[in-house]
Order: sequence, then C-alpha cells, then structure tokens
Amino acid sequence: MKNIFLKTAKFIISRLFYLALGIFLAIGATYVYATWDQAKTGGSGQLTELNWNELVTMIENNIGTGGVTWKGYTSPTSGAMGGTMGMNDKCNAQYSGSHACTWDEIIKLGNTFDWTNANYAWVVDGVQAGFSNPSDRYFTMLKDGTTYFTTSAVIATCTGWTSDSATLYGPALCVTTSGKLCTQTCSTVGAKIPCCK
Repeated sequence: MKNIFLKTAKFIISRLFYLALGIFLAIGATYVYATWDQAKTGGSGQLTELNWNELVTMIENNIGTGGVTWKGYTSPTSGAMGGTMGMNDKCNAQYSGSHACTWDEIIKLGNTFDWTNANYAWVVDGVQAGFSNPSDRYFTMLKDGTTYFTTSAVIATCTGWTSDSATLYGPALCVTTSGKLCTQTCSTVGAKIPCCK
C-alpha cells in the first residue's frame, strides 16, 4: 500500500512540473502578444494598412542601416577631445545614448547620413594604417583607401584624440565629396563629431 502511494505521489509531482511549465508559457505568451499588440496595432488586435506600413518601414530602416541610427553632429571641437571615450561622451551629452560614428557606421547609413553638413567632421576610426620608413617618408592609408605620402608626420588620430597640435593630423570627412575621407590638422576647431546610436 505504501509503495502504491509513493508511486502515485511521484507520478502527480512529475506531472505538476509540466503543468506549471505549461501555465507559465501560456501566461508569458499572452504578455508577449499583448505588448506586441499594443506596440504594433494600438491595442486593436488587428494589423491595419497604416500600422503594417509602419512596421515594415521600421524593419526596412533597421536592416538597411544595420541597426545604426543617425543622430546629428556635436558642437565644433579641436582634435583634443579626451580620447575615443571623450568623443563618445561629447556625442552622448548632446544626443543621449549616442556615440561617435565609426567609418563603417557612416557608410551603412548611406543617404540617411547628413553629408551636406559634414564640413570636415572628425572620423573616430578613419585611419586604416600608418608607418614611416628610414628616409623620413610617412605613409598613411585611410579607411576609404585614400593614401598619403608626406615628409612631416603620419596622419594619425590626433595622438588618440588627445592633441590639438597644428603639426599633427586626424581623419575627417571631405566637404566636397560624399563618402570620402580627408585629413585636417588637430588644431582645427571648427570640426564636429558625427554621432550615431
């Protein structure tokens, strides 16, 4: 009798776990659906032409830009920005949750990026490679493939975005040609930082 009672108790307990799991999944699915329904259908439970188009546009925008969102430019600044984190901080202070756009993010944004107001904006990671040879010739390659040979200095990132020296250079967006990188001296104070999220 005791053996039958134990077997029956084990059977019921094992089934209670699955019953609790099923209840949990059913309630969870209800909450997930309710959240989606409110966000995408306004609580009506039906996709209309309007909210369907909004949903499709949202998906297309996020896929087309790789999830990158253009926020805007910071106020003008020289190359001395407190490093990469300082650049990110300047963007975040002006556009909450944003950071300095990388070259890849700028390219992903395509036409949604504000090329018309680029005005030699700094590009945080615009340098691909740079080195010098024994005869004091300096070579720099920017991420868009532009190369520079100089006798003065490697075009770097204003010493890790900490210098405003007139003899050092940093990568920036060209004013006249969308999608191209140029350089400018780190002492340039009219340049801005493009910010993405």
